Formats: sequence, structure tokens, C-alpha cells
Amino acid sequence: MRLSLIRYFLLSFSRTNRYVAPLIVYLLAFTLFYSQKPNPIIGSYAATAVIFLFVAGWFSYAFHESQDRVQEQLALLHTKKISTYFMSKWGALALMLACLALLTVLYPIAIGAFAGSVSFQMGLLAFLIHLEVGLIASGVAQLFQSRFVSSKGMAVSGIIIVFALSLSQSKLAEMLPDMLHVLLWLLPPVKQTIEVITQSAVLSVQEMLWFNAVTLGYIALLLIIYVIRVKRTDMHCK
Repeated sequence: MRLSLIRYFLLSFSRTNRYVAPLIVYLLAFTLFYSQKPNPIIGSYAATAVIFLFVAGWFSYAFHESQDRVQEQLALLHTKKISTYFMSKWGALALMLACLALLTVLYPIAIGAFAGSVSFQMGLLAFLIHLEVGLIASGVAQLFQSRFVSSKGMAVSGIIIVFALSLSQSKLAEMLPDMLHVLLWLLPPVKQTIEVITQSAVLSVQEMLWFNAVTLGYIALLLIIYVIRVKRTDMHCK
């Protein structure tokens, strides 16, 4: 991961208009959500994490589609190592998602939207959960970019379906026979990640750390799968 490449990706994306639509929807969604006061702290952060999942997925898809393939090939030739290039690209996206996650957590506090005060521990936990949800969305969205799925309609539909299934794991577990429950492990741990904040009062520190470790491990796995798929798609990259 290189800081110069991260800066390059941020500047390159800022010159496009692909971020405008998801950013506007993001601002409208959270402004409307907190238009009524007061709100419960935990329930609100859990709900905004779900909204953030879809917004981050859209934002990430737009980010991955913002760079021209010719421009990308030139940058890859300059970088000479595909893993460094895409790790830096992921780092730039993660930085933007972290800013959005921080804004999502601080905005309701700033406008006094909650019934009570938010402790530092709760604010930090809410930020981490939103960031992890955003990174999951990013990992899923990058696997549906046009280099892998040529139809934009199919790509967007695929992302939405994966998110919906991830949020419905409990219902799916009831519907599927026991022998097929192992398939649920393939879905992103979105529901489990959000439950860390909804059950924060009863979960131990060790349990929270375990859930976070599983989530971060899944995110890392998505990134590894992405780099492998890119290498297979662009055989000239090393």
C-alpha cells in the first residue's frame, strides 16, 4: 500500500461525478432518519448501519467503476505490482468509508437527536460497526464490477440480493434444512456485525472481539478473492 497511490485514487475519484448520487442519497437518508427527535441510541445506530450497508455498496461500486480501464492499465504498469495497486485502491476507499462512518455516528450527537448522551465507548463501537459494515459492502461490490459482471443491471441486482440475504440469515436458517445451514457461512456476516451493537449490553469483551475478528477475516477474504480474480482476468499483471 502506497500513500502516493492512495492520494492518486482520491484525486481521480474526486474529479468524477460518480460519487454525487450516492452521497446525496446518503445525506438525505440520514437527515430524514433523524428529522424526528428524540431517538433511542442503540436502535438508531443499528438502523443506520443497515442503511449504511446499501449506501456504502453503491458508493464502492461507483468508486470501482470510476477509473477508465486504459488509465488503470497505465497505472498498473507504473506500479509494477498488482497487489500493491489494488491494496492502495482499497485503502483509498476504506478512508472515504471511514469518514462517512464517522459522520454517521457524530451527526445525530451534534444535532441532539438522541434521548440520552452517547458515551465514548458507545460512540467508538458504533463507528467501528458502521466502518466494518461499509468494508463488507465494499468487498462485495468490488466482486460485481464490470470487469467481472458486464451487465450493470445484473451487478446491481447481485449486490442487493447478497445484502438482503445477509440481513435475513435468521429467516433463511429457519427455512433451510439443517444439512444446508453450512451455506449460510458463505454470506457476509452483516447481521452478526450489527448485532454486536444491539447486544452490546450483554456481550462480553471477548465475544465482541471474536465477532469483530470474524468480520475482519471475512473482509480480508473478500479482498484476497478479488485480487486473485483480477490476476486471472488480467493475466499480464503480476
